[in-house]
Amino acid sequence: MSIAAATRNAVDREPFLRLAIRAGVVNYSAAARYLDVGDPDAVAAALRRLAEELPPVERTDPACRIRVRRGARIVEHEADAVLRVGEMGVAVDDGELAVLIVVGELTAAIVGSMLYSLAATDIDVPAAGWAGEQLVIACPSNDAVAALRTIEEVRAPGRRHSTD
Repeated sequence: MSIAAATRNAVDREPFLRLAIRAGVVNYSAAARYLDVGDPDAVAAALRRLAEELPPVERTDPACRIRVRRGARIVEHEADAVLRVGEMGVAVDDGELAVLIVVGELTAAIVGSMLYSLAATDIDVPAAGWAGEQLVIACPSNDAVAALRTIEEVRAPGRRHSTD
């Protein structure tokens, strides 16, 4: 297998690196050392060529609303859950979690960015689900404000949000 093919395969196994390459924020030498698939100089060159082929990241400002509800908990067999996956769900009644309900123009890239940003800021997400134009994310109640700010920043990068 060529260095270029090995590099491409290694990048395919590291979604964060593919996204960083598309965003143009990669140190190719450091990425080559991280991938460890051959001569770092050859791998860095292969990464540069790959970057020229990949589409750039498009920043979007999706039209969506975000609501926060506190008092949620993980439940089993709950018909009134705001999120259900199989027999498990998240119900809002008297729990230690909060749910953020995002409604609007959602794509896999936007939802993925929201969840990745929450993980990057060390906000625990014990449950999340997305279907159509609704995303539900559960987090500890004491992290709800930070989670809201994090999601808003993904939704509208760089925009300052008023507290009025």
